[in-house]
Amino acid sequence: YAPITERATSGYTYGNIVWFETDEAGGRNIESTPQGETFEIEADGVIVTQGETNSGYQHSLELLDIIDDVRENWLGMVKTTTGHLEKISNAELPRFALVVANETFNGDHKYQILTYFDSQVAERTTRTSKTQAKTFDPDFPTYTIASVPRISDKFIYSEEFVDTLPTAIVEPTPVP
Repeated sequence: YAPITERATSGYTYGNIVWFETDEAGGRNIESTPQGETFEIEADGVIVTQGETNSGYQHSLELLDIIDDVRENWLGMVKTTTGHLEKISNAELPRFALVVANETFNGDHKYQILTYFDSQVAERTTRTSKTQAKTFDPDFPTYTIASVPRISDKFIYSEEFVDTLPTAIVEPTPVP
């Protein structure tokens, strides 16, 4: 992910991309569901056009563990003088670019990078605790994240294939 440092109709500015260390909080899985509604326009009982409103995506992201960076940069938790992280009830949730790296064996490139440019945690995470006799049965935090069209240019996400993980968000440029 990359924190959004400026979000305006004139454009966006992002901080550097933060990659999770796989052994600390790597993603176990992600499911991205399109958001919006379909519509049909009929004339004389015949569908003459159809389409959909594109409201972005809703993601369900399961991580190996929850780490302080995510708690602060996604959930808006505040570190107190005692070193604890505390949730403030009326805190505005931070916005960030969600960056997903999928390893690929397609062609010459090592990674498929999906960048969702304007994202925010849509629901607080659900955590459960359980014990299991004679086996290891961990629970993992699952985040519901909404990615919406950017207010500056309506871009939602980009897809690129690269050999190394990027360190910065690549701004989309429409083809004239």
